[in-house]
Amino acid sequence: MAQHNNELSQQTKGIRLPMVRTDADIDALSHLNSEEKAAAKENQRRVPPSDGWYLLGHDPELQAISRIDEIASIGLLKPDTQMVPFGPMNLICIEVGRHMGADWMAIGMSTIAINMAKVMKRDLNPAKLAVIENPDSNIWTDEERLTLKFTRACLTNTMTDEVFAQARETWGEKRLLRIIRWISYVHFWAMVQNACNLKWEPTERFQEQADIPPDPEVRLDLDPKVMEGLRSLWASMPKMGG
Repeated sequence: MAQHNNELSQQTKGIRLPMVRTDADIDALSHLNSEEKAAAKENQRRVPPSDGWYLLGHDPELQAISRIDEIASIGLLKPDTQMVPFGPMNLICIEVGRHMGADWMAIGMSTIAINMAKVMKRDLNPAKLAVIENPDSNIWTDEERLTLKFTRACLTNTMTDEVFAQARETWGEKRLLRIIRWISYVHFWAMVQNACNLKWEPTERFQEQADIPPDPEVRLDLDPKVMEGLRSLWASMPKMGG
């Protein structure tokens, strides 16, 4: 995991919001009050060590909600996570990044796929990335092909009966809807990165961010307390009409 040091606090060239990687970076934010700064510092110990997450340090409440949203999404789609090489969630991240021109996401998630395949001792052909714009290539598995086509159809509003029916047969109604939700979550991240002009940089720091442990339990991505808490919150909410 990358360590906080002076190099990490240097601002990425062209970034439109200062990067918030350290307590010193948080203290320098004039738009946050003391309570918000304290929350932002606590958040730094609860979010993955990634520049995407650090960007959200400008709004600690949004940062916290977004992290809960991510964990909830993974809980709904387990045992898959975005760390599973070329699994649906990982491929969705790569395809959304490619479609949106968000190279930090596309390159980062591709690097994660390759790194995690080595760590998890899984066969992965990185040549697939050369033809990601052609899901009909024989190099893809059936589910990988469907994932790319379904994601693209959602992003471009070009869903066909054929693709939808295939997704329904493969994933079932619940998982199909949950995958759409994941696509929308990843799309949010691509917009944040593009709007803030976060670009991939071929440095050791960015490589380290791609070397995240593959075990979701290590990253708390499947923390049952999150889902239990959300269900409790839902049960406590007033019903429509009293």
